Amino acid sequence: MSAHPEYLTSEQVAELIGVHVITLSVWRKERRGPVFSSPGDARLVRYLRSDVDKWMAEGRKNLVPDGLRSMRLRAQGGLKERVEEEVARHG
Repeated sequence: MSAHPEYLTSEQVAELIGVHVITLSVWRKERRGPVFSSPGDARLVRYLRSDVDKWMAEGRKNLVPDGLRSMRLRAQGGLKERVEEEVARHG
């Protein structure tokens, strides 16, 4: 007998990843954030725990806020040069 997948509510996901429930709602509208299901009723939103875990693992490298990233680059020196290198590297 196979185990049923673990489904989480928006509240549970928000607590798990450390954002407000409204942030999750905005992300859903912008097609960002973890994959979700809304079976039959847009008000009923559920997330598979495995999808949330995968999203967190994939996004881990991008979790540094832009302001903090700028501060780190400034501390490393040559902010303008580093930004130009990044732009050239990523198009």
